[in-house]
Amino acid sequence: MLARSVQGLLSLQRRRGLLERLEQLQVLLSEQVQSLPDGNESWLDTERELMAVEQALERIPAIEA
Repeated sequence: MLARSVQGLLSLQRRRGLLERLEQLQVLLSEQVQSLPDGNESWLDTERELMAVEQALERIPAIEA
């Protein structure tokens, strides 16, 4: 029972951390796309990380407190 509660808490903490990172990446990507000159594709790294965070969030069950 305690182990299950601890596991749920860890999942919730991971999910919150990922949601925070998702927001940061969305802002960063928006800024990068608006400010980069044509031909500069460095924003793709941010897009890839953003997609990875979204996929990780899909694997962690949403547990609302």
